[in-house]
Amino acid sequence: MFLVILGAWTVIYIFATVRRFIGAIVAPDVVRAPGDVNYSVVNVLCWTILTFALFALVDRHPFDRFRWRSLPVTLLVLAVITVWRLFFEAFTFSYFITTMPGKEIFRQYLLTGVDRAFLDTMVVWLIGQALRVQRLRHVAALRASELSKQLAVAQLDNLRAQLQPHFLFNTLNSVAALVGEDAGRARTMIARLSELLRLSLQTMSEKLVTLAEELEIVSRYIEIQRLRFDDSMSFTVDVAGDCLDAAVPPFLLQPLVENSIKHGMDSSRRCCAILLQARRSGDALRIEITNDAETAPGPIVERVGLFNTRARLQAVYGDACSLTIGGVAGASVTATIVLPFMQQRPAGRLEEPVLV
Repeated sequence: MFLVILGAWTVIYIFATVRRFIGAIVAPDVVRAPGDVNYSVVNVLCWTILTFALFALVDRHPFDRFRWRSLPVTLLVLAVITVWRLFFEAFTFSYFITTMPGKEIFRQYLLTGVDRAFLDTMVVWLIGQALRVQRLRHVAALRASELSKQLAVAQLDNLRAQLQPHFLFNTLNSVAALVGEDAGRARTMIARLSELLRLSLQTMSEKLVTLAEELEIVSRYIEIQRLRFDDSMSFTVDVAGDCLDAAVPPFLLQPLVENSIKHGMDSSRRCCAILLQARRSGDALRIEITNDAETAPGPIVERVGLFNTRARLQAVYGDACSLTIGGVAGASVTATIVLPFMQQRPAGRLEEPVLV
């Protein structure tokens, strides 16, 4: 701030000095050019000090906390600063520019120039008020932005915390369905669930993970579902190699895969085929999860899993993403996610599409 104020007054007095140098050429007996530089330097320092004094007055009696009883004090201080500035300028002008006594110059300033000098002081004071208002608005905007970020993080954490019990509850239901039928498979399913929970704890604290890491979670979940449905369900992953390093929110696909399996198994009279595809389309990543059912399911109600996924996408990407549910009646239902393509890690691990 000091350098800015010093620079501003330096520019002003450079113009004034140049004007007096030009005047020295026309009337050399009136203006002593050699003393102008020293006069300008001294007055630059004077105005810099006065500006800090006026800005201190602004902080003491700002417009946003204005009180009428502080108005006389403010005007008095402005008047004192103005008189002091005229006194200082008169004697420096007498010393550097002319041989006229400083007292005489000061008296002339008081008689003819005090109103202009007071106006100059008021202008600097008003500039200080304007800068303070701008600074307060900037601070308020930063605070609002920080609060907005904190709120978004809190909402995202809440959605994550909501998703984990929902996922665990549904998976334990699958385990419970096997306990009475096949205790060995139920134990295997519990072991797979333990591995899946370990992976979920590692990734759920992250804002973004790679699609490859997300597919690993999905594959562990599919292992659990295959133990339950045997040959009644098939699952295929078809992901382009350049998409494996794409950044996605953790646990993005599992609720959609779970929803696809549920509706596919409920509405299919044969083996239900689930297909997960991911491709890059320009600057977007497009992910599709399709269940191949003989009959289309009824109206899709957005329960915890689907609602949570949509809300988390909105929290991370805003309007730059979309989640739609559609398909062909009597043939298939597809959940489609489109989100901005961002690399989480350097690409290049696989050249060809992945087909599992």
